[in-house]
Amino acid sequence: MSDGYFSVFQGDVILLPPPGRNINWPTEEGRDVGKILADAIQCPTHQMCTDCVFRHGSFPNQCESTLDDAMSCMIDPKENGKFLCNHPDDGGETRVCGGYKHALTKIDPALRKMFLVRQAAISQFGRTA
Repeated sequence: MSDGYFSVFQGDVILLPPPGRNINWPTEEGRDVGKILADAIQCPTHQMCTDCVFRHGSFPNQCESTLDDAMSCMIDPKENGKFLCNHPDDGGETRVCGGYKHALTKIDPALRKMFLVRQAAISQFGRTA
């Protein structure tokens, strides 16, 4: 199913991307940002899929590209659209992510602005210290 491989680092098993591929795979920066996001949202687990970007430690919660998409939708839903779930509903239709819906009720404008500024700095200057 996956062409990635597993590595053990300091007792943790980590899924790594296949050699030469690093698009939308977990990264150290992704893990850091994902933890901040999940801690800020604190979405009840019954509202999220097991691999929701808003669930701490899930695969998407550690992927910079997916986190960027989710935060862009949170920061400016009118311009960037709604963040959609990875899984269709029972009828096979696309649905809005449950974690995202909860996030919109939890994130205040100041925190949204902080994420926007942080992401702009990362985009402009690369990984932050």
